[in-house]
Amino acid sequence: MITAEEVVARLIEAAHTMRALKVRGVRPAEFGSGWPDVVRDFAEAYGYTDEPIRMAQPNPAQVTLMEQAMAWLRHIPQDQAVLRRIVWARCVRHPVSGACLFSWRRIAQMVGSDRVSVQRWHGYGVAIMVARINGETWGIPRNARIATASVDTRAAFVA
Repeated sequence: MITAEEVVARLIEAAHTMRALKVRGVRPAEFGSGWPDVVRDFAEAYGYTDEPIRMAQPNPAQVTLMEQAMAWLRHIPQDQAVLRRIVWARCVRHPVSGACLFSWRRIAQMVGSDRVSVQRWHGYGVAIMVARINGETWGIPRNARIATASVDTRAAFVA
């Protein structure tokens, strides 16, 4: 039996792994070379300039766990896609400090609601995932349905 805390922890790890993946775009790569860039400046040749700090590339096992955790989001019904967005937004963390990149207030502004409702919906979305992962049937009560007609589900979260 998996718990809600374990599901959230795995989703946070998945978000961290996804941020660490080196993705340059959705189009095929241009012609290029596997050779390093040509050094044309004296300062560049001897390391006098600061290199940007990059996150370590995830290993294949981490990518597999990420894909498995991302598939859990599909347990939330499609007609309540706003729950998926809320759950995923709370899992995206800063790579160094570990703080949430999206506060409850910011998520509430994005979905057009108040933060207390967003917190309740987050717990509800996680509960749906936990129940379905554990093999339980989860019926959505009529009074717990979320009015998603007013929410723009096409808008993406922007960091």
